[in-house]
Amino acid sequence: FATAGIKKMAKRTFQELASNIEELIVNAYDADATSVLIILNYNKKTLSIIDNGNGMDEENLTSYVIYGESDKGSAYKSPKFGRAPIGEYGMGGKLAITNICQVCKIITRRDGKEHVFNMNRDDLDKAKYVSDIKSKVLTKNYTEKPSGTEIYMESLFSKNIDSERLLERFSTKMPISQNFKILLILIKDGEEKKIEVEEPSFPFDQKFDFDENLNLIGKVRMTIYFTKEPIPQTKQGIWTRVNGRIVNEKAEWFDLFRATSGTRYRYRLY
Repeated sequence: FATAGIKKMAKRTFQELASNIEELIVNAYDADATSVLIILNYNKKTLSIIDNGNGMDEENLTSYVIYGESDKGSAYKSPKFGRAPIGEYGMGGKLAITNICQVCKIITRRDGKEHVFNMNRDDLDKAKYVSDIKSKVLTKNYTEKPSGTEIYMESLFSKNIDSERLLERFSTKMPISQNFKILLILIKDGEEKKIEVEEPSFPFDQKFDFDENLNLIGKVRMTIYFTKEPIPQTKQGIWTRVNGRIVNEKAEWFDLFRATSGTRYRYRLY
């Protein structure tokens, strides 16, 4: 596979920093993590993503670092929580790291062993084909910490990272659930701030709930909010969550604008 194709694909697939980070959050969700920490250190200019999921053994790690290889097919269910996979093409995490940083260290633990793997954008830039890049995995016995995966990224390509923008994106798009929490940790000028990502909330005049197990589809939950005041444009519309992740970003997908009586109702529906 030509490295030029990899870089083009990465740049065009995930254009925003938030969408790149989302791919790594998805990997944590698919690995049965109950929490994922996104640590943004403004002082050191680093970004770390740490989860408490199943981690990877040697076979899983080999699959993870190969572009286009994945053990998560459409029938896959995570071993602990039975989650249907969000990522299944074996491209997202690697392309995301390629977009975010120049230098990356991946540490993963499973079954009493720790594996350390280093990714470097320089290697990708110098090589003509991905197969030209030779990397080693360092493995040792390790029992001091539970299973999980840690991704440490340095030399970030984004110079000015807007944490408010990240929070807004994660709150509407990511697979937040009772057994999966996303925490954003901001470190700046010696202070540390921890923020739990939550779904958007706002005052509403009426709320309608639907929860049923449908024969052809499975479990479907729906909530309709009718608000007292117009809501921000970023929260307007009908949003669909499949396997825990938002799959549409435009109200037009559901023809909402023609289905409502002009702006009077359009901007008060969520």
